[in-house]
Amino acid sequence: MGSKIPAEGRISTKISRRKAATIQTSSYMENNILKTALIGVGNMGRKYAEMITAGEVPHMKLTAVVIRRDELMEWGKSLVNTDGEKVKIFRSAEELFAAEAENINVNIIGNYIQKLNDKKPEKSTDNCKGNEENTNDYKNNKEDNYKIHTTSLFDAVIIATPHKTHKELALKAFALKKDVLCDKPAAADIGEALEMNEAASKSNRIYGMVFHQRLYPKYVKIKEMIDNNELGELVRVNLINSRYLRTTHYHKSGSWRSSFAGEGGGALINQGQHILDMFQYLFGMPQRIFAVIPFGKYNNFAVDDEDTIIMSYDNGMTASFVLTTGEACYEERLEVIGTKAKLLLEDNTLTITRHQDVREYIKTENVNSRENMHFTQEIIEYEKEPEPYTRLLEGFAKASLEQNSDYLVARGEEGINSLMLCAGAYYSACRGIQVELPLDADEYRKLMDELISKEQ
Repeated sequence: MGSKIPAEGRISTKISRRKAATIQTSSYMENNILKTALIGVGNMGRKYAEMITAGEVPHMKLTAVVIRRDELMEWGKSLVNTDGEKVKIFRSAEELFAAEAENINVNIIGNYIQKLNDKKPEKSTDNCKGNEENTNDYKNNKEDNYKIHTTSLFDAVIIATPHKTHKELALKAFALKKDVLCDKPAAADIGEALEMNEAASKSNRIYGMVFHQRLYPKYVKIKEMIDNNELGELVRVNLINSRYLRTTHYHKSGSWRSSFAGEGGGALINQGQHILDMFQYLFGMPQRIFAVIPFGKYNNFAVDDEDTIIMSYDNGMTASFVLTTGEACYEERLEVIGTKAKLLLEDNTLTITRHQDVREYIKTENVNSRENMHFTQEIIEYEKEPEPYTRLLEGFAKASLEQNSDYLVARGEEGINSLMLCAGAYYSACRGIQVELPLDADEYRKLMDELISKEQ
């Protein structure tokens, strides 16, 4: 039978650790540093802070951090940038934003006064008239003065707080004309995520998401193959992920964790956001979704720790998606079936099986099965690498400094897609129906209100 691949048809490749790709810098960037404020110092927030202050992120420095917990104050005081500048500590986001708002006003006035001095106007015999003209001039040029102030405390904000705080923090940052990088998920529900993107658009600021897994070499390879049509037409995708085992200790590590009231869900809205983002990044958004979720299968809570989702596309492609945080054995498996090739990713091993177009074969070959089908196989082994957070942060720095969102690994609007898949799955499982996407934000809000009320 032709289904077995002979040894001579196999190619094995080992990909060694790759150096982080250097983002090309313009002459503008060479002499500019993005002053960044960090809100949220949980596990990820502390990691970002230490990366930035250690100089691991080109063109970015940490100038301010919000620390609420007393036990982290000493850690915060130890944060010093490579140029010797200490990071300013604020005890709340409100205090941080208020300080910057006051700073902006001071600089606007200072720039305005300097502008008046540069003009050197003749003295007016009519003081009242002169004052009125000056006042109007100030009002008319307020925006111009804002643009030229150069002594801001920070120019961008990294949000690494619990999900339900993201919207409020992002909106305040955009109101101050600050760029925003938000950790996953974008928000706790679809409506909030849409508001954040609208605010980013109205303020004309850079808005990015922390979806760093797009930078994994194995996913870069798969994306390239799909975009280059090397697989032919995609017909089926199967994904299984038990990468994240979460204990009771983890679920109790924050009062906001593992509840609809505090987190907006369980595994799908937390660990699943990276996986859902990668799924939609590679394969696009489905048009229909059906989910089976045994809420609290491994834990005594109302949210999900296992999710099974079936997706369908208008072009005929189907997909299955399984996420669990309750299985002992580690599994990260992605199977992609195209008309000209099959991809099988198991952890860091990618197996590529190529063949002639199966649809043409079915139509033209005078055999009953695979007798005349020819296969070649390539196996690529990727070494485990450090998480590429520095590259993601570097891209954000360049996007902010040059005001060009093309440098972002993931735009803010893309955070809606992974959240929409999550919301569609929750809605489908709770209502017992197949859901057409996009799901209405108000309908989803009603469901969340119901689920929160049941928790209380």
